[in-house]
Amino acid sequence: MKRTVYLAHLTAVGSSLGWVLHRDPDTYRYIPESIRRYPGARGVVALMEQAGFRDVRHIPVFGGFMAIHVAVKR
Repeated sequence: MKRTVYLAHLTAVGSSLGWVLHRDPDTYRYIPESIRRYPGARGVVALMEQAGFRDVRHIPVFGGFMAIHVAVKR
């Protein structure tokens, strides 16, 4: 629920900002779309492991709002 509200807010703000700055409400539409498709920190870990990295881990930053991913290339 919180994510849905956040994405709706981001879409509205991005559209408004796009209109005010560029006269195009779709200018920043890619941002919430990118967030919607983001698999999350654990999902990125899984993708990195599937790509052949080892010792993959993530370090939450800013209360989990962001993450740093660390891995070793095989």
